[in-house]
Amino acid sequence: MTSPRHPRRLRSWIVIVGACVIVSAGLTSCAASDGGLAPESASPVTGSGTEGSDTIAVIGDFGSGDENERAVADLVAARNPDAIFTTGDNVYSNAGYAALVGDFYGPFVAAGTFYPATGNHDYEQGIAAFDDYFGYLKGQRDYTVTLGDIEFFILDGDQGLASLDANHNQEAWLRTMVGASTAAHKIVVVHYPPYSSGDRHGSTPDYQWDFAGMGVTLVLSGHDHVYERIELGGVTYVVDGSGGKTLYACGDSVSGSVLCFDATFGALFLSSNSGGFVAEFVATDGRVIDSFSLPAGS
Repeated sequence: MTSPRHPRRLRSWIVIVGACVIVSAGLTSCAASDGGLAPESASPVTGSGTEGSDTIAVIGDFGSGDENERAVADLVAARNPDAIFTTGDNVYSNAGYAALVGDFYGPFVAAGTFYPATGNHDYEQGIAAFDDYFGYLKGQRDYTVTLGDIEFFILDGDQGLASLDANHNQEAWLRTMVGASTAAHKIVVVHYPPYSSGDRHGSTPDYQWDFAGMGVTLVLSGHDHVYERIELGGVTYVVDGSGGKTLYACGDSVSGSVLCFDATFGALFLSSNSGGFVAEFVATDGRVIDSFSLPAGS
């Protein structure tokens, strides 16, 4: 079994809107001050995806606690990413976050470089446990993270689907935050996929927002336990739900579907370079199943 490597230092900052504070995240701990702690100057995430470059990993629907989650965690550890983002469903049982997340990705949680989105199973297991375990988020589940020239906008999908008003308010919040961003790439993370060919859940119409009009480059989601890339309306949509829980199957292809893969667990890796960034979905057997790039300014 491969032990997780200690994450390399990547300076970043989290904007927690509800609490009106800025939390700086590093290898040690997160700190906040009443007046807001000015973030450290962010180190650019550069590289070409080759050994030694800075990498961001994305996993989803992973908290099974079994050998499938371990295989994905070993894959992620081998890439030694600077940060991990999740597309939700971080736990699937009452075994808890320490066992289902910490035993696999603990060094990243300890470093404050593990950025989870909520999923329906996080709510089913009690969302207070999510807030408690990821204490550096200060109880907020809609938040942003800036890493170099990429800004991530993480959404609480269950709250966004709670009512029509809640959905509209969340969309307005996102539009405001994206509009204020100066990052070269704006990436949205939400558990429920706006578009999906998965045969279990499929698309989520309430999240089929005008992402292109906002200036969003990429939308990452999960919920369906498959990997899929969809190119639609100038936006790349990725369903990344094969992080460790039982796989689903691909069904009828939605419009814009480039690839739907349901055979093996895996993770998505993003690597910045001078021309933008490249992404690869890698299966636990080492195969690169899909790759794509987004140029700077796209």
